Amino acid sequence: YENHKRESLNQQDIDCTTDVEDTREAEEELTKEVKYLTTTGISQWQKETPKLIPLNEDVLVTLGKEEFQNLRHDLEMVLSRIIHINRLFGIPHDPYVKISDYFWPPYNELLLLKGIALRHLEDSIQIRLEFFYE
Repeated sequence: YENHKRESLNQQDIDCTTDVEDTREAEEELTKEVKYLTTTGISQWQKETPKLIPLNEDVLVTLGKEEFQNLRHDLEMVLSRIIHINRLFGIPHDPYVKISDYFWPPYNELLLLKGIALRHLEDSIQIRLEFFYE
């Protein structure tokens, strides 16, 4: 038992020193990488020069025309979508609904008798609501 205990303590000592050595090596590697990245990153950043656009009148007019054309195109798209949506809400595409077993038949007849709903002229299975505005 004592021998086993000594061996395990010796093994723990070896493991502890190994862990310390591993962390020192990892720390040294990390510091080397940080130094390398900071020196190369700064030098690469200093090499890059931003694009300079000359501020003469012709260039500004050309850039303005391009931006205006893009803006006009976008506005035309938005306007066409708004017109399309207003048409869909203003006039329904197909106002008729097919009568199925889901709808209660006495209720359907009541709607038809009171003039709230109308039957389709060609298909008697379909009905639509009466227009309430003049």
